[in-house]
Amino acid sequence: MVLFSLFISKRITAQNDSIDWKFMYAYVGEFHDECAVVRAKETDGGNLGVVNRAGKVVLPPKYKQMAWKTNSLLEVVKDDSSGNRVGLINSKGQLLFETTFQSIGSFSKGVATITDMQNSIGLINEEGKLIAPMVYSWIIQSDDHPFLVLKRQKSGEKESAIYADTLGMKIGELTFDDAELFESGMGMVKVNGKYGAVNEKMEFCIPPQFDHLQRAQFGLLLAEKERKYGVINPEGKLIIPCKYKKCMILGSKCFAVTLKTGKVGYLNDQNQWAIPPVYDNHIKSVEGMIGSEKSFLVSKNGKLGMIGMKGQILVPFQYEEINEAEYDPTHFYGIMVKKGGKYGLIDRNGKEITTPFYDAYSYDFDGHGTCQFVLVKKDGQWGCLDTKSGKEAVPTQYDRLEFIATSSPNEDSTIVFIINHLKACKESVLDTVKTWELMEQKLETGLWELKEQKQDDNGDELFILKGGKEWNILNTQGQVLNTNTYSYLRMYFHEGFLPFHRNGKWGYLDQWGREVIAPQFETPSGKVQAYFSDGKAWVTKNGEHYYINTKGEKIENQDE
Repeated sequence: MVLFSLFISKRITAQNDSIDWKFMYAYVGEFHDECAVVRAKETDGGNLGVVNRAGKVVLPPKYKQMAWKTNSLLEVVKDDSSGNRVGLINSKGQLLFETTFQSIGSFSKGVATITDMQNSIGLINEEGKLIAPMVYSWIIQSDDHPFLVLKRQKSGEKESAIYADTLGMKIGELTFDDAELFESGMGMVKVNGKYGAVNEKMEFCIPPQFDHLQRAQFGLLLAEKERKYGVINPEGKLIIPCKYKKCMILGSKCFAVTLKTGKVGYLNDQNQWAIPPVYDNHIKSVEGMIGSEKSFLVSKNGKLGMIGMKGQILVPFQYEEINEAEYDPTHFYGIMVKKGGKYGLIDRNGKEITTPFYDAYSYDFDGHGTCQFVLVKKDGQWGCLDTKSGKEAVPTQYDRLEFIATSSPNEDSTIVFIINHLKACKESVLDTVKTWELMEQKLETGLWELKEQKQDDNGDELFILKGGKEWNILNTQGQVLNTNTYSYLRMYFHEGFLPFHRNGKWGYLDQWGREVIAPQFETPSGKVQAYFSDGKAWVTKNGEHYYINTKGEKIENQDE
């Protein structure tokens, strides 16, 4: 049960400001209609109660927990000799009922589940009336679906399920072994061990004949029968028969299927071959290739290539790997490929713009792919490629090279990383630790990476760590922005500032690489300096902890 968390509001509004009733309590919650939850002071017992807007006690503080279930209904819990007593009150403080229950669920469409001490479940309405008896093992409800699903445990641990309306009344005459909430006008059900679906009239629109049904995109269902797979459309018609070893839904009219022989081809929604089954494997769909609205990364004779929706070859079958950036919303930048054990770039026309030449690469930035740049390694040294032109933005001359970025949410709340700078070092150092704990502590700082794990002569574990000795900050054209070297640079610019570490102290760089706040702050060993947030950063200097502004000045009022 998720319970209401109380807090002291900085501004508590009362109808009569001349009455200081609010100071009688340790906490005053937000008002819901006419009532607010209050907590008595510890000297008065510390329990929860309810007052109205004038401060009049509606329910005395005798409850140990309270939770608003709606804007006008409040769940209350108090100790009792027989266990917790759970009740429901309205916004006027009227107790609708109180009995020994385990919990009340969230209200949806005017009803909520209620669970007793034996884990039996029923339904109550907003008047506190029990509208479905306490006989069910599970009740599924949702604002987004037209019906409820009520499951009941029968003898021999066999479950049955029905659909019910928001009054808890059974819909239709059918009873099922299992049922799911309705989506797209259908509810998937299980009858005598087989899966089918019913419509809103509780008629079978898909007879229960399948071993399994799985909802997929475009309102389609993936159907399984005797370990063969097919597809059912939103009208309940089997458009791809269950005769394929594998079936992947790639679009409303596009399906990758694998034959018994293992060959892969592509069907349309008429069960006709759009691309014949001549490929060894379908890897994934790829957006943004020139010459086809959608393309498929596939393998043939042990090599990878790409084909269009009509089967045309967009990228020839000559690569061991083809890897696009994890996050590339424009589908504009190049794609890394591997040929003859070396890595290069192809463009969206499928042409090589960088001949496979490099030993390794890295798109990844903090778990997200970057698309504008990719780090590449040659003869043990790292550089950076521009993935649009395929040219080296930074020559391969660094022992370590990492992205520094700003981050901002775009319209769909995805985090976008804008790569402006890189940090690089030309000399690495090694360290050896003997426990997992020490190894993890060093990795957490971001200063070290695990180079090797081995055992010494006594059989004890050894962890060889590699770190950068001195770092520079570069722009994406490879130019060093200032002549200083750093023992550490953090990974992000927050609000235009980047924490750096030199000679045992922390300071801040701006986005032009200028040291705008000199190194003067300290942190515990293994810790890093905080970023700026809302125009301030938390620092420690000479053992004193405080906030600074963007000029590095101490903020005197720490509550601002």
